[in-house]
Amino acid sequence: MNTNLFNNELDKRTAHILVVEDDECTRLTLCQFLKKSGYHISTAETGEQAVEMVAEQAPDIILMDVSMPGMTGIEATAAIRQQQGHEHIPILMITSFSDEEHVNRAFEVGATEFVSKPIHWAVLGNRLKHLWQSIQKNEISRLAALVLENTNEGMIITDANMTIIALNSAFSAITGYREDEALGQTPRLLQSGRQDKAFYQAMWATLTTEGQWAGEVWNRRKNGEIYPEWLNISAVKNQSGLVTHYVGAFSDISVLKAKEERLRQLAHFDGLTGLANRLLFRDRFEQAIALARRAQHKVAFLFIDLDNFKPVNDTYGHDAGDTVLQISAQRLKQAIREVDTACRLGGDEFGIILCDIKQAEDISIIAARIVKAISKPISVSDAEVVLGCSIGIGIYPDNGKDLDSLVKLADSAMYCAKQAGKNQYRFCSDI
Repeated sequence: MNTNLFNNELDKRTAHILVVEDDECTRLTLCQFLKKSGYHISTAETGEQAVEMVAEQAPDIILMDVSMPGMTGIEATAAIRQQQGHEHIPILMITSFSDEEHVNRAFEVGATEFVSKPIHWAVLGNRLKHLWQSIQKNEISRLAALVLENTNEGMIITDANMTIIALNSAFSAITGYREDEALGQTPRLLQSGRQDKAFYQAMWATLTTEGQWAGEVWNRRKNGEIYPEWLNISAVKNQSGLVTHYVGAFSDISVLKAKEERLRQLAHFDGLTGLANRLLFRDRFEQAIALARRAQHKVAFLFIDLDNFKPVNDTYGHDAGDTVLQISAQRLKQAIREVDTACRLGGDEFGIILCDIKQAEDISIIAARIVKAISKPISVSDAEVVLGCSIGIGIYPDNGKDLDSLVKLADSAMYCAKQAGKNQYRFCSDI
């Protein structure tokens, strides 16, 4: 909330003062004084006229004569206070009466202050100045409250000890916590456990040194759902530089994160099988090579082509073929380790990166497991189809030191396996 902006805008506006005075001489004198002081003036000669004018356009301040024919200033004040929205207009009573009865009666009906006749102009000027400053402060508070309540961002205000002392309806809408459930608590009420102690220590270090922190946080709603939010925390300090409050503003970015995840899936994963695409596969291979260099291990690349896949499309249709590809992809993932990566290269061709390989026997065990998994029957279109797969294997750094060379060699080894009878594997070093 930029209170300086509100201050500047209010300073530019001249206070509108309604002068209610039946005596023409006093009324003109008041108007001259107020105009010289820079105020905008309206006048009323009777209490009835003042009540009507306030109903049509409320002034910022009312100067009300107490003693007037017809409706008195006290009666006019009471009538104005009964008008909706005008309960808090400052009404400064001007009177020659100083007895306790008139004073008490005026305050009972809603008068704000008294100025006695004859008017001491310096006193009147100071009181009007203070009233206008008070109005400005109240206006700032009102606007701040409106912004707080009507923004789509969840907002909380805490004291220096991080106890929640105020919140808006968006906070409840996002988190699920009612106002009475959150007040008196701390923001730890929302912690999901996704971020560790070091995360919050770094947050507080920034908040302490810079007075502000902004970033992504994973929090928990009342119903237990974990959600991402963009959070901005600001420290509020007094004139001595001591922190008195913290203001937090946050927005639920679940939809944004879901879109980001969808774009990531489209960019890095095959749309049909969910396996890594070529782009992600290449990135994973580079990572595996970097780790292998440091640990002096090997990396294997398996080039896999499904045997007898084309008749599935020709006999049962492409929808059935897609189902077969999806099931085969899942079997590939289940046959390898978590550290390994499976990729769909295109059509019915797949690739596997086997990381942290210490001996060739490890590769043979996984390759045989893949052949066995793929050869299990698959039910499609009220029929069972039986596929197989031919696998060619290249090893880093023995057969090549980059993915392209290993793919080429493994592809040749795969064709050798297919020519040898299918449903088996071959190392490129054996061809």
